[in-house]
Amino acid sequence: MNLAISTLMSMQFLMYSNSGSRYEQWIKPIIYIAMLYTSMSVSYHFIGVVAHEYLLALLIFYLVDKKQAILLVIITPFVRMLYMLFVDGHLTTVNVLASLVVAGMAIFYMKVFDKYVSNQTLSMILSEIFIVATSLFFCSLHSPCCDI
Repeated sequence: MNLAISTLMSMQFLMYSNSGSRYEQWIKPIIYIAMLYTSMSVSYHFIGVVAHEYLLALLIFYLVDKKQAILLVIITPFVRMLYMLFVDGHLTTVNVLASLVVAGMAIFYMKVFDKYVSNQTLSMILSEIFIVATSLFFCSLHSPCCDI
């Protein structure tokens, strides 16, 4: 929880800063990647699988900036693949394809629920549920250990 709050505060601060620095746009994805890596590491070491990796991007989508969150969702599967490559030492084609499909579906869910569900909290919860369900569906197709 502290990780998500600190990420949102960092993103919110950078969104409204008056510095106008050209490097400012590079700081946001770097902060996001660091927070994403930390959350994936905590998830992997405590429960044995990487789960809820799109939660930070989802929170940023609903609470900070929708356009930038889409970019962060696009970055997420690549960070995830690198993380799994470092942890497992190998990466299969099925894992790569499943990660990319889940990222595409995450964008789809976020946009659809944001458009058709008027309650922002309900929209965010539905998006997270559907993203996790899609991730579980794809991991059940290729292995019972659920390492996507």
